[in-house]
Amino acid sequence: MRKSRAKGFTLVELMIVIIILAVIATVSFSFFRGNSDEAKVSSTLTNLRILSEAIDRYYLDHNATYPGTIGGVTNWSNFVIHMTQTTNRDGSVKGPYGPYIKRKIPPNSLVDSNTGTIKRALFIAGSSYGWYYDHTTGQIWANSCEEISSPEIAIHDDIPPAEEPEHEPDHLPIVH
Repeated sequence: MRKSRAKGFTLVELMIVIIILAVIATVSFSFFRGNSDEAKVSSTLTNLRILSEAIDRYYLDHNATYPGTIGGVTNWSNFVIHMTQTTNRDGSVKGPYGPYIKRKIPPNSLVDSNTGTIKRALFIAGSSYGWYYDHTTGQIWANSCEEISSPEIAIHDDIPPAEEPEHEPDHLPIVH
């Protein structure tokens, strides 16, 4: 009589398959994670360019005045109004100029935020602000929260910034 042998895999064979799958998963995860970071940086730089061009158009339409001030009050909400609504030459709403950005301010993909602040002194590592904006020079920066290796990537690197902060901020500058 013949002995029948049970069909199936041995414990050693199963362990080898599990180890191989774990190695493949680790390699593919690190590959896709790197691409995700590059996509975030690329998206943020694109959105910086969109904001920069909108600020340029506003400046040209509004007698060499940068957006952000309504009735003597300068803040991020007024910047959003100037970018997303129609305005008059004096910056008041419901005029013939604009909108310069449709619907809403594009997000900063590095921190997943489309919020911002006007005051340039608020370069705080880990800040939840997506954008930093200087209404006196028209410069706008993306908060990077130290998620990328190069903390300073200029869109228009041929034009020097108007002034530099005392410390190296955690942001992607865009020089106007």
